[in-house]
Amino acid sequence: MIISLRIDVTKIVKERLYKGEKGTYLDAILVLKDAKDKYGNDGSIKHSLSKEERESKRPDIYIGSAKVIYDSNRENAPRNKPNPKPEPDDPNQKTLPLPQHPAQVPGQVVDDDVPF
Repeated sequence: MIISLRIDVTKIVKERLYKGEKGTYLDAILVLKDAKDKYGNDGSIKHSLSKEERESKRPDIYIGSAKVIYDSNRENAPRNKPNPKPEPDDPNQKTLPLPQHPAQVPGQVVDDDVPF
């Protein structure tokens, strides 16, 4: 599964950032939903809450959205991409003949004024 994330960094509560051994981190949660919202998103991103914050019913702090761009386990995979091209041996595939150069058309004289 491939998920594209869009985070509004102005909504990140700076006090929730913490220093780690290799950088500065933010704990966040990705919540995927069964259906897309009115903006075409498959989920949302919010700050992680501590056990105490969850028990005190603190409201979630939403910081972004998520879109599934590929999921091999879903019927409509890939979700946000057009249907693949039909296979060459597909009997329902319509093929158009390639245009021919005038020199390849029998009985047609070519006069292209090219000096070589």
